[in-house]
Amino acid sequence: QGTVPGMNPHSARIMGLALVGIGTFALIFAIVQHWRYVRGLSPDHPYSPWDLATIVSCLVTLLGLMVFGSMVLKAGPLG
Repeated sequence: QGTVPGMNPHSARIMGLALVGIGTFALIFAIVQHWRYVRGLSPDHPYSPWDLATIVSCLVTLLGLMVFGSMVLKAGPLG
């Protein structure tokens, strides 16, 4: 079995990189927006940015960065 004529053999990898990159950076922007929103809810109370949503999204962002790096460097299980 070969590839489809006229199709880039790396197009699946490029599409994966694009999707992981867009998702990771969108999540980073969502974290920043969440921090600003929560901080603005009660400006007179002390603000702790480490709620469950922030912790989980930071862990998913870290995972996304590692997957993206693995794909770019062609190293690890996704390389």
